[in-house]
Amino acid sequence: MSSKSLYYHPNLKSGTIIYSDDANFTDDTIATLKQSTSNFQMAVKHRTVVNQEYAEYSIPERCSFWFSTVDGIPDDQLANRFLNADVDGSKEQDLRVYNHIKAKELDLNLLIDDDVLICRCIFDILDKEQYTIIVPFINAIEWTNVENRRNFQKFLDIIRSITLFKVMQRQKSNGYYLSEIEDFYKALSIYKGTSKNNATNLNDLEIKVLKSIEEKPATMQNLMRLLGVSRTRIMHILHGKDGHSGMLAKVPQLNKIDRSNTIDGKDGDKVTTRANIYEYNGPKLGFEIYDSVATINREKAEEKRTIFIQKLSEERITTVTPCNPSVISEGVTLKPHTIDRINSNVTLKRKNVIQGNCDDTFSKGTIDLETNKEKLVVSCSGNLGYSITLDAKSCHLNIISECNSTADWGVTYGCISYSQENDEGIYDAVELLGKALRKYSQIEYNSTVEDVSEFVSNFNKKIHEYEQRLGSELVLEEAEKLHKWGQL
Repeated sequence: MSSKSLYYHPNLKSGTIIYSDDANFTDDTIATLKQSTSNFQMAVKHRTVVNQEYAEYSIPERCSFWFSTVDGIPDDQLANRFLNADVDGSKEQDLRVYNHIKAKELDLNLLIDDDVLICRCIFDILDKEQYTIIVPFINAIEWTNVENRRNFQKFLDIIRSITLFKVMQRQKSNGYYLSEIEDFYKALSIYKGTSKNNATNLNDLEIKVLKSIEEKPATMQNLMRLLGVSRTRIMHILHGKDGHSGMLAKVPQLNKIDRSNTIDGKDGDKVTTRANIYEYNGPKLGFEIYDSVATINREKAEEKRTIFIQKLSEERITTVTPCNPSVISEGVTLKPHTIDRINSNVTLKRKNVIQGNCDDTFSKGTIDLETNKEKLVVSCSGNLGYSITLDAKSCHLNIISECNSTADWGVTYGCISYSQENDEGIYDAVELLGKALRKYSQIEYNSTVEDVSEFVSNFNKKIHEYEQRLGSELVLEEAEKLHKWGQL
């Protein structure tokens, strides 16, 4: 596969799994993979010149890359984006492979049997929608490999993957599918088999070499006897196939020392021999710590999950309207701070004012309402309705007034009401804000935001429409919510 071939593929679809056997990682290939995996939820563009004219080609979003290679991924930054897994090289596995080959020879089943067809059907069902999966007990997880910033995100992705395969048995709340605690344990059992590889970006053979060199400096001959392989294979492990990568490029304080040794030969002659000595001068390796890379407090996890579900269920307001007649008064839950924020923060522009028989002034009157034992003060205008517009979608906040004859005065909770259409419009605006925050985090912060206030400040400077239309307080609150959920 050439480094740019995927850009020109005529039928490449989003979500495609791209597999390459015995992959060859050239500089151009590494650059293409970094671009595609950095913006995983977005298509990545390649700008070039064709017949002296500007042209753009793209790799679709959410393409997943699988590679098999003898020496692993030579580039540390690229390897850090992948989940590294090694093959089982034990004698027991050799025997299992041997028995499988014999059994396969005598197996008369068709290549496409019932199991294959059932699996295809399962994936067809799963592919009917895109899923937003949240790990609600994330604050109950203790992670020990914090120095590698990408690995915890990899682990969360494994949890989400486990949840996806059981998504029909998982709770869905407010559009989000929620992971169960059992998904954590299954993900941990998978990740523990690769935890050392992912923490160090070394395969099992390289780890074995490093452990040996840590105990005692070794020559090429020592390592050949240790692994039972040729000199060329040892050279590839230590120096890479290009002579500039391998373990010497990946392991800090692993050094090659050129030493000469002179001994007495026959007839009093001196014989000088030269050898490369490999030694490790870094801190004690301690690979064992990665066996317990994550733990969870189950009691705390249950508590955090319950609290999160409760909070998630309160994110939307249920409103009694003619379009929503099934909701009874006792079932209505209003969030006063949300209504106040929308009332106070929506920026009114002359072009956004709904013109009609109304003027453009607010009355100063307010009405006190009693709702579910909570005091709610709602500003009421007898003259104005207003809206905000995002692209092709309009988000209207309708004030019940004489000039707004469509509002139903049968609503018992006062002068303000959201129709179903307008209600969804407001939430569409907030939903678009969430997507914009996540996209900005991926592009500018590599999905690792440490200071939410600074992040929001930079976001508002670059994309100021959301602050103008929804208010800085709402933008900050939405960013803090996404950051707490691990989405920024």
